[in-house]
Amino acid sequence: MNLSWTAAPDTISGIASYTLRWTSALITCPAVSTADYPNTISLSAVTSYEFTGAIATSYCFYLVATDRADNVGAGSVNSGSPRLAQ
Repeated sequence: MNLSWTAAPDTISGIASYTLRWTSALITCPAVSTADYPNTISLSAVTSYEFTGAIATSYCFYLVATDRADNVGAGSVNSGSPRLAQ
């Protein structure tokens, strides 16, 4: 499943990286704590990621941007629950 997002706005130092978190425990989706998203991958300043997970499983994603000054954004939860096709 291809995930894509609009680049985070940062006109001063620029975006350095994103942290993508996810869970298949949809009872916690959307969650307010990153602890509810136990799976994590660090990405460069890209705006898409090809996610591979379990077939026929729904996921909730949480994306956080970090700029070149090491400021961490508030994060963004996906709307809906994307599901990998069978």
